[in-house]
Amino acid sequence: MLDTDYSELFRILTNQVAWNIDLPGDRDRFLRDTGHAASVPGDERRSPRLRIRTPCLLIPESPLPAFPRTKEPLAVYTVDLSRDGVGFLAAVPFLSAETIRIVLPVFWLQATIVRGRRGPPLFSRLCRADAKAST
Repeated sequence: MLDTDYSELFRILTNQVAWNIDLPGDRDRFLRDTGHAASVPGDERRSPRLRIRTPCLLIPESPLPAFPRTKEPLAVYTVDLSRDGVGFLAAVPFLSAETIRIVLPVFWLQATIVRGRRGPPLFSRLCRADAKAST
């Protein structure tokens, strides 16, 4: 998928997709909000979450047979990452059990959608993400 110059190819690909996501509030403020995500009472996560907010690409790999998708890259913003998953904002809905690839500025990972929440903008939560180093 990505050649030897990962950073340059990532830049080219991100410039080719439509960025039509309505972010909550100001874009610059949203992207600056990084660091450890505080746990809340009753939060029983297996691993801590880090707020890592960055533009990236999502490539649908295995959509559900009843809801076909193109395999064209989509623009998304990451919200948080943990050892087990990733949260992201997208302009289109995703359904549980879809397999996707998220291409971040320095690596990519594969994940299976386990939960999505509707609202302006749409927010989807993923888990079982296996990060793989770029080549």
